[in-house]
Amino acid sequence: MMYAWSLGRFRWWKRPRHWFYWMLGWGKAMKDRRKYGVIGRHISHSLSPELHGIFARYTRPYDYERLDLEEHELEGVIRNTEYSGFNVTSPYKRAVIPFLDELTPEAEALQAVNTIRRLSNGRLVGHNTDVYGFEKLAKEKRIRGRKVLVLGTGGASSAICQALRNLGAKEIIRVSRNRRPEPDCCTYDELNRHPDAQVIVNSTPVGMYPNNGHSPLDGCSVKWTDFQQLETALDAIYNPYRTKFLMDAEEAGAEVESGLAMLVYQGLRSAQIWGEVPRSGKGRRIVAEQTRGENGRKKEKKKRSIPVDLGREAMKSLLRKQLNITVIGMPGSGKSSISRQVAIRTGRTFVDLDREINKIYGMTSGEMIRQYGEDYFRERESATLKKYCRGNGMVISTGGGIVVREENWPVLRENSLVVYLDRPLHQLAKKDRPMTAALGVEELYRQRGWKYEKVANLVISNNREFGLREKEKKKANAKIRHQNYYMEDIRRFANQVKRRVAKHINESINR
Repeated sequence: MMYAWSLGRFRWWKRPRHWFYWMLGWGKAMKDRRKYGVIGRHISHSLSPELHGIFARYTRPYDYERLDLEEHELEGVIRNTEYSGFNVTSPYKRAVIPFLDELTPEAEALQAVNTIRRLSNGRLVGHNTDVYGFEKLAKEKRIRGRKVLVLGTGGASSAICQALRNLGAKEIIRVSRNRRPEPDCCTYDELNRHPDAQVIVNSTPVGMYPNNGHSPLDGCSVKWTDFQQLETALDAIYNPYRTKFLMDAEEAGAEVESGLAMLVYQGLRSAQIWGEVPRSGKGRRIVAEQTRGENGRKKEKKKRSIPVDLGREAMKSLLRKQLNITVIGMPGSGKSSISRQVAIRTGRTFVDLDREINKIYGMTSGEMIRQYGEDYFRERESATLKKYCRGNGMVISTGGGIVVREENWPVLRENSLVVYLDRPLHQLAKKDRPMTAALGVEELYRQRGWKYEKVANLVISNNREFGLREKEKKKANAKIRHQNYYMEDIRRFANQVKRRVAKHINESINR
């Protein structure tokens, strides 16, 4: 019906020539649409297709897909003329070089290729945009004149070291598991010789999804506090958003940043090399404006285009897609009801941790605590939390005691925006709350309140009286129209949470 209505509104039978030329233009656009792909191994988690989808939305459309290949399949795919270019990720950045006709000076120097362009004459040219991507992540003001430790000596390490030299680093020390003959290398056991390091960069895959919760410095004799002059820690990993490496550095007082900016800007430079994105890095967004006449009546919407910074726009979009919204707070603060509505309004999957525990173990949290004790329950709660927090794009409602065990704190924060719903104690629901009944609300808040604030990225005050209008009308014996005022208030508050989360993400990128 909608399709027929749209055709009727267009009145195509009155504009045969317009209809013909519109179809002709659409067909030509689809024919001219170029095709690209990312080549790698085990890349189902790669964000590159989403990234290039964002670029295509604000520039000219092009297709982009994942190509999970074995090494013997590389040559056939690279020489396939259906593709106008490729991105290349681990472990094939060196393996693709024999199939290329030419390398740029930067790719030649690094002996690593992450972007391939097919020229009009069919020649294949290899580029390396990782250097540019890391330069955008690191920023000159953080690096110039500093001593830098680079953890790892693989392919990513070479590009990062070149970027650091370009940004004016005073000294660069590469750190390897095994002893190497180069004078600028040391082992992890020799890190205590460099307590004056001001910047530490992780170029290894340690801590990357799905092996979350690990750091390349785990098990080392040196501690973060031994680096007395530490200013900045950077990680080339972007999934999870906050690796254990970054959280440990932040705890030591360093400024930290994940590899998301590196991913975005190396992808942006690739699209510029292919000719799909302007060299300025700007796109155009079409917006519609409703104007009013002198009599106040609405006129037709006028469309205009505004410039879009593709790098920033891509980072905001990817971060909104990647991060979970994990809701914490006191028992009875409305976490489940509000989280469910936030999930509906953001198009995310909703996960109620208490319900998941009930599904897995066949009993509620209260039953488990009464039958086996609190420690037994907390262990299973932590295991369930790890299972879901490693994912992306969910709204997770947690139990009130999720912050009791400090080992849960990094799990909560690694890939989530943690929202603390702070509700006044006298408004908390107390029915079916075993810990509240055992200790009392005031004592429970004394134990947990500061932990909620420490873990949370965003604190939202929830002091509303949901369904108050319905209560007032019942008290006045007024006629109540057929509507659930309680749920209406919950939905309104969920919209407020949604706006606050979006604002927080935008501000974090703009900083």
